[in-house]
Amino acid sequence: MRSVYLDYSATTPVKQEVIDAMVPYFTEVYGNPSSLYSQGLVVREAVLKARKQVADLIGADPNEIFFTSGGTEADNWVMFEVAEKLKDKGKHIITSKIEHHAILHSAQTLEKRGFDITYLDVDEKGFIKPEDLKKAIKDDTILVSLMTVNNEVGTLEPIKELAAIAHEHKVLFHTDAVQAVGNIEIDVKDLGVDYLSASAHKIYGPKGIGALYMKKGKTLGAYLHGGAQEKKKRAGTENIPGIVGFGKAAELAKENLSAHREHSMKLRDHLVRRVMKEIPNTFFNGPDIEDENERMLRHPGNANFIFEYIEGESMLLMLDDKGIAVSTGSACSSESLVPSHVLAAMGMPSEIIHGTLRMTVGDFTTMEDVDYAVDELKKVVSKLRDWYLKRKVGNKMGLYNDKVMNEFMHPKNVGEIENPDGIGTYGSPVCGDMMQITIKVDENDIITDAKFKTFGCGSAIASSSVATNMMIGKSVEEALAITNNQIVKELGGLPAIKIHCSVLADHAIKSAIYDYAQKHGKTYKGLEGYDPNAEEEDHHDIPEEV
Repeated sequence: MRSVYLDYSATTPVKQEVIDAMVPYFTEVYGNPSSLYSQGLVVREAVLKARKQVADLIGADPNEIFFTSGGTEADNWVMFEVAEKLKDKGKHIITSKIEHHAILHSAQTLEKRGFDITYLDVDEKGFIKPEDLKKAIKDDTILVSLMTVNNEVGTLEPIKELAAIAHEHKVLFHTDAVQAVGNIEIDVKDLGVDYLSASAHKIYGPKGIGALYMKKGKTLGAYLHGGAQEKKKRAGTENIPGIVGFGKAAELAKENLSAHREHSMKLRDHLVRRVMKEIPNTFFNGPDIEDENERMLRHPGNANFIFEYIEGESMLLMLDDKGIAVSTGSACSSESLVPSHVLAAMGMPSEIIHGTLRMTVGDFTTMEDVDYAVDELKKVVSKLRDWYLKRKVGNKMGLYNDKVMNEFMHPKNVGEIENPDGIGTYGSPVCGDMMQITIKVDENDIITDAKFKTFGCGSAIASSSVATNMMIGKSVEEALAITNNQIVKELGGLPAIKIHCSVLADHAIKSAIYDYAQKHGKTYKGLEGYDPNAEEEDHHDIPEEV
């Protein structure tokens, strides 16, 4: 079977030249760079060389490069250390709604510690408006962190202009450039940023190694404590093979940047044009490749689509059966309970976001790979739409009936209750179905509100919608009596292969009520023998009982 990899934005293969550069530092020159003997000195020189190679790629001085375990660590380092260093000056930080979760989750943690976070909106193409940043800056703003290139839709933000606005107000500026470095020209001095995050495995280097650019004079406190490595900023013996590999990958990226961009854009544009021409009811997300100005403001290899009436998860699995690797969005959030936060911030309705597919090309992609992928994608989309939307007697032709489709496309009670009385999460990260239910309960033990967040297929979303609707207005004991059979009946039936989704909802209800009972010291007959910490059974194996 043909193998086609179209997920370069998730990670890239390691180039042979990079492997060749790394191998000696596993087997021959393996000394500790902190050692004074000759082998240690040789290794130390290798680190210095790599630091210069990475610096040269982004127009920095080698002394401004600090190696990390990856982009996530670099992001966290800036967010938490700037917050700690400048908390007496202010506690306001600005970021955007489309950032990588390494930034968003850090921001949410800081909120819990008393910091004020502003999340900037984006337009329908994913662009941050500079005027919105101007309006957001306050007297106590200490940091602005905005990504250079979005990892899902490929939008290139006006970082130079945004950094200048921050500096006009004497505010530090950080950019997560993990998707940008090696794909677009980066000059940190021209951009004017104070901090920049990068990662090797996005530029054909090894995983587990990244870097933080820290502008001279913009020092941060130590992120890891112990030895004196990385100028006493990050303790621990250095990942020498990884650092060497990152350096070599950076050197190659600089040498090949123009050819890499030309190759990627040619393939990307061909892919997009074929899909948009040959597959109806399809949306292309992010900057428009047919607009020359917007075309240059997009990651060269990124194509992000929404296919109406079907699910990204189903497309991904069926394409995988054909040897084609793609993503439904951010590969870093495969266990998320909600659809793409990026597309939601861009104004896409939740009912169609689930039909998202991200396809990203790279240096090893061929035109034949692209054509094969599109040919198979056309078949997959057609087959799935037949299953989902065409019906015959007994629903033998179609996967879902009209009721299920309506609940999937127009779900009720989506979201999360603020300060809930109970919260329950259930699912299987392995298969990808996850559900969270939050509830409000009044003094009479009546559930007055219920909301859900679900990551999964259409039947999982539909089951969540009707399950939460069935709970509202019922007593806690009545809600506990809701079974997966009742959920299936409320939906007018589910295909046997999708019954597990009703079980998911059943368990999520119990989990939320259990949390409520624990918080309020209550016991319920319906919870007898229920253990939320018990190993989750494979809910896919639950037979159809209705």
